[in-house]
Amino acid sequence: NCNVHKNCNGFEALASWVSKQRWKIRSMPPSRKEKLNAIGFIWSLQDTARINYDQTQNHKKWNQLWNQRFQELLAYGSENGNYNVSRLSPTHRSLATWIDEQRRKEHKMVECRKEKLDEINFRWSIGKKRNSEN
Repeated sequence: NCNVHKNCNGFEALASWVSKQRWKIRSMPPSRKEKLNAIGFIWSLQDTARINYDQTQNHKKWNQLWNQRFQELLAYGSENGNYNVSRLSPTHRSLATWIDEQRRKEHKMVECRKEKLDEINFRWSIGKKRNSEN
């Protein structure tokens, strides 16, 4: 995002520039303001606080949803002895979709989530089963 805080390590010069742009809003050429608006520049610190709050709330919501799905996966494993949830299962379709999403995000996933899945021996890829005759 375009919300560069003055305490961002390594971005102090950029944060200073952002602050100056906020102060110069009334005197800057309209074309510059349009360019900054086009990239989502945040003009007021009140907006910054609101956006940070919204992002924090969304983060909490997504963490709760992830943890809820993880608990569903654990329950499924307890009942079935494995975590191989079929996408065709009408009662577990949303869990199967979540599992597919985790597999797609394996290399981008937050480490603590990956560790939780690794701890239960989660299968990160599903290969085709080999025919025993081959």
